[in-house]
Amino acid sequence: MRTVFLLATLAFVAPSAAFAGDPNQTKPNPLDKVVCKSDYFVGSMIPKRICLTKRQWIQAEQDGKDAIESAKGRWQPPDTLKGSSGG
Repeated sequence: MRTVFLLATLAFVAPSAAFAGDPNQTKPNPLDKVVCKSDYFVGSMIPKRICLTKRQWIQAEQDGKDAIESAKGRWQPPDTLKGSSGG
């Protein structure tokens, strides 16, 4: 009985699957490919898996660089802070 059902299902699915590919379809953008990386976080010895598109990884890296550059301009040594009483 299951064999008959399986064959009947394949009879309908197989022909439609053969025509599913569109020859006019363009190639997918490589920046939209999902890339997964494992990373350790503070306080954990177990890595967490993070999956983002290539475009999102590039953006996250650029955001990190921008944050570091922004923080470099705001940093002041402790002895030049105004209003510190020194003790």
